[in-house]
Amino acid sequence: MSVIGQRSNKKNTVPGQVLNRGAVSMRRTAAFPQQFEQALSQIRALETLSEGWDSYGAAAIAPEARSRACVFLTMLATHLGNRVTPPVIGPTPAGGVMLRWDDEKREVEVTFLRTGGDYSVVDRVSHDVLEGEVGSPEGVLQAVQRYVLTA
Repeated sequence: MSVIGQRSNKKNTVPGQVLNRGAVSMRRTAAFPQQFEQALSQIRALETLSEGWDSYGAAAIAPEARSRACVFLTMLATHLGNRVTPPVIGPTPAGGVMLRWDDEKREVEVTFLRTGGDYSVVDRVSHDVLEGEVGSPEGVLQAVQRYVLTA
């Protein structure tokens, strides 16, 4: 595998690393698709959302949720490369990170919370509906990878 995870509490970054406040840091190889760099930056930027960011009392985005979303997205990009497009990324009121792919063929939503989360898939061609809980980024990757592939 071309991703190496390690624990880090460093605030200074080294080129090729993603650091999330003492959570998992990721070093990517040159094979990492560049279109995912912006998506990872969007996830890291969710750190700036403090409690009440939606004016309805939403929780601050948990560092663990951001870290798990980055791990998942890095795994997805590393394993599937240019065969998958980056998702739309957004915060959830529960302090999580939502990744979403939506087009005429499918709708895939994966939500990472501080612990756990959930995913749902609607295949508009086969009419398959798949839902489950997020146990690990690896498990979610297995469940949704065929649905996020581009044609």
